[in-house]
Amino acid sequence: MTNAPLPLSNELLAPGIYVDESASGVLDMPALTRELARASLNQICQRELAWLIYETNTPEIRVQLKETLRGHLVMLWAKDALQGRSATEAFFIRCEEALIAQADIDNGVLTCEVGMAPVHPSEFIIFRIRIRFVRRG
Repeated sequence: MTNAPLPLSNELLAPGIYVDESASGVLDMPALTRELARASLNQICQRELAWLIYETNTPEIRVQLKETLRGHLVMLWAKDALQGRSATEAFFIRCEEALIAQADIDNGVLTCEVGMAPVHPSEFIIFRIRIRFVRRG
């Protein structure tokens, strides 16, 4: 797990889980709010998802990833750390095939996007989670 900026190439990633803020999303949110959101997402990844690096990029792993993230984000929403009348307004998780290039699969990388609305409903800070799997063989 690291807070270092992501390398431009997935081939340069060491095995691990990387969380980086995306250029899209609401950009005029205070820096502290952005850092707190990132820290909470990093904490989820560190505590609950570290085991993923020893797996492979399969549909089942993507489902487990989404379910784990969703469970924690629902808890944050229930504690009013994320804003919205519904979970849909408070956060989103995308780990669909469209986000995953064949080159990423070949290089052992899984990419997932997470949007969090810590201030206003549906105003998301968007993070990109990249998991670089340990190569086998």
